[in-house]
This record gives sequence, C-alpha cells and structure tokens, in this order.
Amino acid sequence: MNNVSAGSQAAAGSNPAIPAIAGILFDMDGVLINSEPLHEFTLLELSGQFGRRFENESELQQFKGLPEVSIARLLKKIYPKVTLTTDEITKLRLKQLLENFDVVQMIEGSLEFVKRCKAAGFRLGLTLRRPGSPTVGL
Repeated sequence: MNNVSAGSQAAAGSNPAIPAIAGILFDMDGVLINSEPLHEFTLLELSGQFGRRFENESELQQFKGLPEVSIARLLKKIYPKVTLTTDEITKLRLKQLLENFDVVQMIEGSLEFVKRCKAAGFRLGLTLRRPGSPTVGL
C-alpha cells in the first residue's frame, strides 16, 4: 500500500466523524511551483520602466502576496508620474509574466506527489489566490 492510500485510510479509520479524504486542493505558488523569482523579475523590470529600478529587498517585499490589481495600485502610488491606468499596468505585468514563464521551476517532488495522488484515486484541484477565482480540476 502506498503512503498516500495509507494516510487516507488512517484518517478515515482513526475517527469515524472524519470522512475519508476524497480530494486534495493544491495552491500553486510555493506548493507546486516556485514563481517568486519570476515575480521579482517582472517587478524589477517594471520599476526600471517607470523611472527607478527597485534596489533592495524591502521594496520587493511590499508586493508579496498581493493580488495583481493591488500590485498595480501600489506601483501607481510609488510612481505617480506613470500615466498608465491600473488595468494597463496589470496587463503589462501579466504580459511580462507570460513571456518569461519558462523560467518557473516546479517545487522538488511536487509533480511526483501529484501523480501518486492521482494514481491513488484522489480528486485533485488547483486553487488560485484571487478572490472569486474558480478552482481548476487536475
């Protein structure tokens, strides 16, 4: 018996009030992929385009975990002379993310774990950080 199946059976058998695990939801960033370097790269590129490239980690830290619209609003606040709208900044950043997505690496062991879960019969889903975003089945 593989560890994934054993874990789900143990959870179901140890407490009858807890149903057997039928599915697993995965978050993408930090769980399946490491997109942090890509996010930092696009912020550095945009800050350079907007007049002053970010120079230290604290400038980048303020963007971590923010939804795209909040990132665009914060960039407009930092660079008030930028004439782009929040929507245009968001589209520009998303374009940069897509153009450079090939540098994103999977977290070590994540693909194998997802494959084992699928083979064990679990329903798998992928959730995104954005409020109102749909959950995607894998």
